[in-house]
Amino acid sequence: AAPIALAALGDSDAAVRGAALRSLTKLGGPAEVPAVIGVLTAATDETERREAANALNAIAAVHGEAVLPAVLDAMKGASGESRTALLRSLGIIGSAQALEPVVAALRDRNAEFSAAAVRVLAEWKSTDAAPHLLKLAQGKNAAQKDLALRGYVRLAQAEANADAKAQMLATAMGVAKTKEEQWLVLPAYGTLATKPSLDTLAGMLDNPDIKNEAGSALVAAATAFAKADAANKPAAAEAVNAVLAKCDDATLKERAQKALEGMK
Repeated sequence: AAPIALAALGDSDAAVRGAALRSLTKLGGPAEVPAVIGVLTAATDETERREAANALNAIAAVHGEAVLPAVLDAMKGASGESRTALLRSLGIIGSAQALEPVVAALRDRNAEFSAAAVRVLAEWKSTDAAPHLLKLAQGKNAAQKDLALRGYVRLAQAEANADAKAQMLATAMGVAKTKEEQWLVLPAYGTLATKPSLDTLAGMLDNPDIKNEAGSALVAAATAFAKADAANKPAAAEAVNAVLAKCDDATLKERAQKALEGMK
């Protein structure tokens, strides 16, 4: 079926080409990628360009690195929306080799293309992107900083190693200068069920700008900490009691009370 769909990409009827592209989202492989990219870069219609990008991304999601050479080759001559669509496909591939051209695109003279690179980087699947996101989060471009901080925190939250996660979150809090930026970081602390994390969050309860957000994360972390080992319950209960004593959000205090009862 893939050869039939591939042949149909050259049809003069846009509806036939569209059907072929939709078919290739399920049937296509690396061999079909150059033809799909050909439709993408030649498209003058937004619908066809989107369908071609969908097919490319679907193939990239399955075949990953095998798709990369064709994408990189096409990017050399692509422009406008087609070039941006190819850039997005690098995020689907998600390998270290795919990351390099995305980082390079951050410095592109085309502002729309470099902004798209920030968005791709912020959604990167692996922590390979973390240093680049951190650099952007430390910059002065407000839009880039917000996206980059969100992306960095997302990677931190997904980090399986507790020590590495703690280090990343501490770094993120160091970068977050405003209360709004700190609010972006704090929910991720709720996924870090360790005593040092409880202590860190408890120390934030005296800050009126972030105490309720820190308290919410503290209840989540303390609940998970208590469930992990019965021996953790006293420390977890102490943390939740601190939330009850220092936070003033009614919904949060109700959550905290229920969490405390579950630790008995």
